[in-house]
Amino acid sequence: MKHNKLGFLFAAAACIMFCACGTGSSRQREADTPTSGILPLGIEHSDSPALAAQINLFQGLYPQTALKASFLPQNRILELLMNDSLKTGVMHRDLSRSEKDALQQTGIKARSTLIGYAGVALVMARNSHDTSPILLAKLKALFSSGTTETQLVFDHPGGACFSYFRDSLCGGAQPGPGVKALSSNSEVLRYVIDNPGCIGVIGANWIGDMTSETARSMYRQIRILPVKTAADGPAFKPFYAHIKLNQYPLRYGIYMINTQHYQGLGSGFITFVGGAQGQLALKKSGIVPVRDQERVIQIHPGLPEALK
Repeated sequence: MKHNKLGFLFAAAACIMFCACGTGSSRQREADTPTSGILPLGIEHSDSPALAAQINLFQGLYPQTALKASFLPQNRILELLMNDSLKTGVMHRDLSRSEKDALQQTGIKARSTLIGYAGVALVMARNSHDTSPILLAKLKALFSSGTTETQLVFDHPGGACFSYFRDSLCGGAQPGPGVKALSSNSEVLRYVIDNPGCIGVIGANWIGDMTSETARSMYRQIRILPVKTAADGPAFKPFYAHIKLNQYPLRYGIYMINTQHYQGLGSGFITFVGGAQGQLALKKSGIVPVRDQERVIQIHPGLPEALK
């Protein structure tokens, strides 16, 4: 009889512990929904103006959300995603097949969503003597085998712009002696202004942020360098229309990566950015949205000719 009572007590205790654990997990899941909860978010720092606007809009519509954004170099975001310290990140490339497989082996399935397109901007001091467009082949040579006479100055050695030049533009080539990396976009602009002849390499979205007093004051002291793919061809700048029509050669996609295994705030925010409101907000920020909505105006046939 005594043994039966002990067995009953142990069973009851185990049941209570199981229910308590299940309830805690359930409560945590309930607190983190597509429109409520707290979400740590890693964003490539060159996209900070556009994504900060998205966060403000989303939190205004859904006041029970708190998106804790950290604006970081792309390599740091990737590192945090791979070691499961971060569930949602914004990068200038998708995860590679090997990176997705590595996450899969740890039981994590990564989902990638392309939300828009932007460009890498080349900037020089406004008082630089050389005002001619730069040829894409020369740009590649400056990165991989250039001299210190013309420096390419990047925002960060682990940033998306540097990775784009090394991996996408130059096929994995290591940087030459003329390549310099600092730690922020504003540092690149200041360095270029103080050292005429250098070419700064930053995200075009950041330099177009006219809501920033720093960006506005520095913009008046620099100019954007046009890029040509052929010596006898046209030159283009990272303007919205040139990026949309894929005419500007230094163009990249912006991806949102989510590793949450359930429909939480990460998936909710990504769905919002990919939806009509989020895509329109991206367009206003200078990023070409994946789903660009065309405006169709129909003129009523009964209107006077002067009003048509």
